[in-house]
Amino acid sequence: MRKEKRLWSGRIHGDAVPERHWQLKNYLLLVMPLLKVLSEAGIRAESDLRDNYSPGWKHSHWELKGVPLRLEIGPKDLQNKQVRAVRRDNSEKVDIQMVKVVKGQSGEGG
Repeated sequence: MRKEKRLWSGRIHGDAVPERHWQLKNYLLLVMPLLKVLSEAGIRAESDLRDNYSPGWKHSHWELKGVPLRLEIGPKDLQNKQVRAVRRDNSEKVDIQMVKVVKGQSGEGG
């Protein structure tokens, strides 16, 4: 019987996958449909999935680029199925349910 050469690829023994992988998968399941809806509505939207920078660095990066509205999705937002919208001009933060974002409603009085 031939032995297979196994390389360490971030997986734990067997089919167990690190938590980071599942978290990224959940992000993609929420972010990709959101990007599609925003694009279809005529809104330019990009996703910043770089994991080699901190969230604060990425926030600053996009503010310097002049992006007027930032949608944040963190681990707690994933659990609550919501996004946090942050305005660049006054740093106002509003939590919006994902369903309302997809339907095009705001979080305040929708």
